[in-house]
Amino acid sequence: MYAPFLPDREIERYTVPSKPKNYAYYPYRAGERIPERELRKVKKTWDYLSEHRSKLRRSASKTWPYLVRGREKELFQPKIISPHLVLSPRFALDLDGRYAVSHGPFLIPSAKDFDLDFLKFFTAVLNSSVVHWYLGTHAYRFARGYVKLDPAYLRKVPVPDPSRISPSHFNQIVSLVDSRIKTGDMSVDTEIDNLVLDAYSLTSADRKLLGVEAD
Repeated sequence: MYAPFLPDREIERYTVPSKPKNYAYYPYRAGERIPERELRKVKKTWDYLSEHRSKLRRSASKTWPYLVRGREKELFQPKIISPHLVLSPRFALDLDGRYAVSHGPFLIPSAKDFDLDFLKFFTAVLNSSVVHWYLGTHAYRFARGYVKLDPAYLRKVPVPDPSRISPSHFNQIVSLVDSRIKTGDMSVDTEIDNLVLDAYSLTSADRKLLGVEAD
């Protein structure tokens, strides 16, 4: 009745924690509601839910005691995640589909059969200088410069078409993202960014506009 949970504040660029620190109440199993008689056996949680029943029902607007919608087919699969409010892009890749998130958006492939390399490629794109510039110039900013990300807005972000990129270029980006995830070495971020800028076919003038020095 609990799922590994990654709060917005703990989402970093590219990587997710190897072990969860937090868990969220998630009363579903294999897409079905766990029967209430089983939920009642976890006494500490059930007592808390019962004590705060009125408040929780108002805030969740869901059938008691389930409170949240079951989304295993969408949520618990390989996906790209991000905090809901950001100063600059912080997209991470949850390759194992381990974590539940709350307010922040997550992106999943529309196809049933897909290559994880495409998720790695688009994680690099979303963390790029181009997307940083796009968020800064097109998105509504809240107090202290934060941008609110939601699915409707993310659909408008322009991205390169991977089918128009040479296989060697695509594979370079994917290889560096693999290295970034495996080692956590942030020094490769600039190299990844330069390759993504090339994928956008940006000129030297375009790069100056973004505040990025041309190679």
